[in-house]
Amino acid sequence: TPRSNRRQRQMCIRDRSKDSPDAVVYRKTPGKGLRSLLEGAGLSSPGAEQTLRDFTGFIAQLHREGILFRSIHFGNVLVLEAGGFAVIDVADIAFRRGRSLTPRQRVRNFAHMSRYAEDREALIGFGIPRFFQLYLEASQMPLRQQQRFSRLLSRKMRKTYADLA
Repeated sequence: TPRSNRRQRQMCIRDRSKDSPDAVVYRKTPGKGLRSLLEGAGLSSPGAEQTLRDFTGFIAQLHREGILFRSIHFGNVLVLEAGGFAVIDVADIAFRRGRSLTPRQRVRNFAHMSRYAEDREALIGFGIPRFFQLYLEASQMPLRQQQRFSRLLSRKMRKTYADLA
C-alpha cells in the first residue's frame, strides 16, 4: 500500500485483495468542477473563454507527455483554486512513457466527451472548431500530425453528431 507522506499525496491506491480490483482513495482537492463552472459562468463569458483556452492547453500538455485520461469529460476535471486543473478519476489513466499520444489516440480521447449531453452542448455552444483550434495551437504537434488529427477528428465528429441527430 503506497501511503508515504499522506500530506503531499492527492491519492493513494490500495490493493484490497488478490481477487478484487484496486481501490483509489482521493484526498479532497480544493477546486470546482469544470462542468459546473462553465454552466454557472455561461459559455459566452470572457471567463469561460479563458477557462476553455486553458483547459485545451492542459489537455494538450497531458497528450504531449503521453498521458491518456480515458474518461475525460468536463465533470471529471477540477479547476483548482490556485490555478490550473486536476483530473479526478485517475483509475482510468494510461501512460506512454517518453512518447506523446498519436493523433488517433488524441481523437479517441476527445470522443469520450461527446458521450455526455452537457459536454456536447457546451462544445456546440462554445464552437467545436474554435475549441479544437485552441487545442491544436497548444498541442505543439508537427504540421503533418495536426493535419492527421484534423482529418480523424472531422470523421469522428461527423459520425458522432450524425448518430445523435
